[in-house]
Amino acid sequence: MIRAFAVAVACVAVLGAGDLVPAGEDQPATAREWYERATELTRTQQRQQAAEAFDRSVALDPERALAWANRGTNLLNMGRYEAALESYERALALDPGDPYIHCSRATVYNRTARPDRALASSREAIAVDPGHVGGLFNMATALRKLGRDDEADAVLQRAYEMRPELEPQDP
Repeated sequence: MIRAFAVAVACVAVLGAGDLVPAGEDQPATAREWYERATELTRTQQRQQAAEAFDRSVALDPERALAWANRGTNLLNMGRYEAALESYERALALDPGDPYIHCSRATVYNRTARPDRALASSREAIAVDPGHVGGLFNMATALRKLGRDDEADAVLQRAYEMRPELEPQDP
């Protein structure tokens, strides 16, 4: 899989920036500039171009956990779950103490019918940050998928106590 990633990055490098850079703008030169371009493309829902820009960023600086994490989130939003997981794993190898990355990985596991792994990843997010509401919601989702509804309800109650504005209101 790493070889496939390297081939994809090489293809982007050979083909050039193309439509990743609007006419009249300078092509990014550094990992940070590519990262900033990727995040701007993500904000404007240009996910494929963002993916290519994230690829360039991590190719230039493979030690930047945030770039790997946001690359994963972009891929998650594109429905490219296995590639997103790979990015999250790379990010976690660089920054295992980031609860958001654990939570994002749990989201992928929940979406791909792997609730046991989602539960484990949610627990890792909460171990790092006990107040991480996203981790609690992912945990509740995984527990519900595992048929553990009472536990899921208790976890949701804990999340709603922490963030009451998130609790669904009766119409």
